[in-house]
Amino acid sequence: MRMFQSIKARLFIFIFVSISALLIGSGFFVYNEVKSMLVASVDEGLHSDIQIFTGLLNENKGKIEFELSEVVSGDYAIPRSGHYYKIMSSGKVIASSPSLVDPGFEFIANNDSSSLTDHNHDAFTSIGPAGELVRVMKQDIRIFDSAVTLIAARSIAESRAMMHRFRIFLIIAILASMSIIALSGLIIAQHGLKPLRDFVSKVKNISHKTLGMRIKKEEQSSELRELTQSFNAMLDRLQRSFEAEKRIVSDASHELKTPIAVIRSRCDVLLQKSRTAAEYVDGLHSIRSVLIRMGEVIKDMLALAQLDSGSLESAGFSKVNIVDCIKNAAELAQPIAEKKNINLVIKTEKYLWVNAQRDRLTEAFLNIIGNSIQYNQDSGSVIISASHSDSNAIVRVKDTGMGINTDEKERIFDRFYRGGSSRNLEGTGLGLSISKSVIDAHDGSVTVESEYGKGSEFIITLPLIAD
Repeated sequence: MRMFQSIKARLFIFIFVSISALLIGSGFFVYNEVKSMLVASVDEGLHSDIQIFTGLLNENKGKIEFELSEVVSGDYAIPRSGHYYKIMSSGKVIASSPSLVDPGFEFIANNDSSSLTDHNHDAFTSIGPAGELVRVMKQDIRIFDSAVTLIAARSIAESRAMMHRFRIFLIIAILASMSIIALSGLIIAQHGLKPLRDFVSKVKNISHKTLGMRIKKEEQSSELRELTQSFNAMLDRLQRSFEAEKRIVSDASHELKTPIAVIRSRCDVLLQKSRTAAEYVDGLHSIRSVLIRMGEVIKDMLALAQLDSGSLESAGFSKVNIVDCIKNAAELAQPIAEKKNINLVIKTEKYLWVNAQRDRLTEAFLNIIGNSIQYNQDSGSVIISASHSDSNAIVRVKDTGMGINTDEKERIFDRFYRGGSSRNLEGTGLGLSISKSVIDAHDGSVTVESEYGKGSEFIITLPLIAD
């Protein structure tokens, strides 16, 4: 059974069996056709003899006579020569060839009997006077108001010997051809699988250290190009996962280093000498606030790691009305807005259908709306609008905040980046990075337009689907 697990073995067996079956079938067909042609040739000769015998019949004083002088020479004159004839009228033999020896000899049809209706006579195989196989043709005619039966027979020993030699030749030819096919099949299987072996050797050279290597699609055979494309796509996903893992470790070590140092420093201070209960409580509150921020950072970092690994791209998307996502996000952001007396204004169409993961898309909108609230001025406003343009949904989040410097605009989606004007505000610096990753996973895009001192506008574009 292990042999059939090999592509090479299956390819060889398929080639060998299919072509061998074709050869055997063709040989069987040719053999029967040649045999039929030889039998037909003998029957045609017998039919010609009977036509000649018919022409040699005449009537003399009311009796049917046969001109023996015309056919008593040659093979018909040699006893048991393999060429025979017999003419009967009213059940009596009126003429027979000397080769028959016994005029009363009967030709009895065997299982090979066959009727040739096109000549209106019977042809069959029988046993001749010498015990040889003969082909017999029998025809009943009416001539000079008398019923006459003409019988002609020929030995088919030579034809059988010829067919025997032909059969041996076919068997040898088929066996020789099958041997050539077997050798050719091995060569074809070996050569045909060479591109696959080359592909495997290239795959073996790829490791975690060379994960950036790619197999060139155009250098592969047409049958392997789709496999190459799928394999390269898999490498892309693996590379993104490895890079996300390295990035999360780097980011974690960078972002958690400071709060851990703060906690350790605070603990060292508290442990240097005996403290009052109030001092310990104050120290614990300080440590707790740092731990809360660490928890938020870790949570956001895990979310980014999942997005980097492509987990959202493989998740089950469904038909979602993004207007509902926007309203849910605005409702969740409302308590934060009320603290700064920010007015949230929503202007959307009723339905904008996209293929999305509802909770993730809501989270992306919430981060952007929360960012517009956090960096807004007190008693300001955030206007959220959603409309369609061609085949896309366009969502705009516009605030009346402090705006973004030109040199910082390109970096606001970077992880942990916080501009100079926002360093004292709460947050992990990962919200916009998460939003961008989520929107990118939905085949969308997010950009920002801003003028320092006059506010910012985030523009999210997502592909629509049919309602």
